[in-house]
Amino acid sequence: MCSFESSDVLRSRAGRGQTLTATPTRNARVRRARLGCRPPATAGLDFRSVVVCNSLLHCQGVRLSAGWAGHRVRPVPAPSVPCTASSRRQLVMAVADGAGTDEGVTRPTKNVVWFKGQNFPEARDNAVELSCRPADDAAPELHDVNVTVTVPASFTKFNLQPVHYGPSVVYLNAQDDGFYNQTLREPTIKVWVLGKTDDTVGYVRRRLWEASFSRNIALKFVATYRFDLFAGVNGLEDMLYDGTKVGSMPDVVLVRTGATIDYFGMAVLRQIETMGITVLNGCQSIEISRDKLQTMQVMAAHGLPIAKTLLAKFPINFDVVEAHFNYPIIVKKSSGAQGKGITLVKDHDSLEDLCDLLDPTEPLIFQEFLSHSKGRNLRVLVVGGRVIASMMRVANKGFKANDDGSSVRAVKVSPQVEWLVLEATRLTGLDVATIDLLIDKDTYKICDINSAPGFQDLESATGFDVASSMLSYIKMRMGLYRFPHLKNSGKSHQPLSISVEDDHRSPVSIHPT
Repeated sequence: MCSFESSDVLRSRAGRGQTLTATPTRNARVRRARLGCRPPATAGLDFRSVVVCNSLLHCQGVRLSAGWAGHRVRPVPAPSVPCTASSRRQLVMAVADGAGTDEGVTRPTKNVVWFKGQNFPEARDNAVELSCRPADDAAPELHDVNVTVTVPASFTKFNLQPVHYGPSVVYLNAQDDGFYNQTLREPTIKVWVLGKTDDTVGYVRRRLWEASFSRNIALKFVATYRFDLFAGVNGLEDMLYDGTKVGSMPDVVLVRTGATIDYFGMAVLRQIETMGITVLNGCQSIEISRDKLQTMQVMAAHGLPIAKTLLAKFPINFDVVEAHFNYPIIVKKSSGAQGKGITLVKDHDSLEDLCDLLDPTEPLIFQEFLSHSKGRNLRVLVVGGRVIASMMRVANKGFKANDDGSSVRAVKVSPQVEWLVLEATRLTGLDVATIDLLIDKDTYKICDINSAPGFQDLESATGFDVASSMLSYIKMRMGLYRFPHLKNSGKSHQPLSISVEDDHRSPVSIHPT
């Protein structure tokens, strides 16, 4: 969060080449500085606003005047802090890096010089001074201007090591877990992330927390196994977490259990839904998507293209399997995620050996192997009925495109594919999902639907801010329920009390016949 001098003062000092310094203040002043009057097209650096950072280092920049349009800019660091930059337009990104590397990243943005912080071990008083100097072939009237960039205390306190995916995604990657345990005083929305654990380990959880914290959304991670449930005389309002009654319920629950959710996890989810709390994704949709066969049954019932699928129980009738499938065959467990429990069987002997090793109480799913899609698939992410990102995954080895080490690249999808994935999510009732499509010669077939998708590969491949998109959808959903006649109170109905009839109060004598 930053403070700024007035535009007139900044323009005056910038024209004289004096140092400009930004210091922390409130968001409202940052917005006012960004929305200041449009500067005239004058020579020299026109610092309409000096945006340094907020507490999470989401924005740092210096706005150039229109007079710099068309000229290359060469930021020069103070001697103690190396800095590199590159630009062929009217802007440049300068990377201030105390480690002394020469690597820089260019991000085209209108008339803005961006400073991305990495490490500042040599910075004094959390400040790094940079000089913006016109290139040799720039107009002679353009002046050098120094800028003092303030480094947020969180950089050193929590040892942030940012990772950038394109212009929109910044993963702050705090090495100190205390960073992810900070709380907000007056959050606008309270969100639970329901999973099998309540830690802050992993890319998805940390990205969701970072994106929510910057939007004044309180995000809390809760684990299904730590709940105790009541369904008795007090209705459904009593829920215990670690043996203590839950003080206040959230506005929204984002379910991240995935296909491995068990009976108890589903019971927790059902009770939260019954209390009138918005749940993404809901019980019914998770019930469908966690069962691979039921997912395929729903798709087939509505004419969507799927790979041929067979459910078999032990003892396996190999004659039936081989009558309908050619080797190699995909063998799957009825539920699972991240490619676990999936095997490619090449011949009859291998199939018999595999069946000898498997639990005979668990059914198996047999699916045709599409050779044109070996080691690759198309993954499409849908949030709130919109396709927001898509990528092609290609395995470096083997037949699983989602194995570690697979390569990913951003791709566009046709209107037909977009309709297909949106229809699949509509039929399953999922608000947030990824749909994996296999390639069968010249057509696509639905392979899998995931209700709790990871998105690090999607963000790295596309540069699209998936975490922010999910939170924007949550805010939109909550906005719909601001109307009293639409919103459930979130409280259970009083338990129904039915009086016992008089002739039922005395013991009933049963006489043998």
